[in-house]
Amino acid sequence: MNFLSFFDTLTPARTRQLIFICLGIALVLSGIIIMATPLVTGMVLCLVGVYILLRNSLIARRLFVRLKRRYPGPFKPFDNWRRRRRR
Repeated sequence: MNFLSFFDTLTPARTRQLIFICLGIALVLSGIIIMATPLVTGMVLCLVGVYILLRNSLIARRLFVRLKRRYPGPFKPFDNWRRRRRR
């Protein structure tokens, strides 16, 4: 199997999805680095990165659901906010 054959099968939608996954990972990592400073910006960057990852990555979504089922307490405010917003 040739490495370049992977790029021949990429559709524009899959390319966009991979770009957003890379952007989400970059935002999460930069947010973690910035959290070492006393600025709130690091937490905001992490949350935006996680949001992008949850929208575009099946693996991230499965991990989120698994964590939410195991530790429901920390995710309760998020669930309440999401349910209120859907009405």
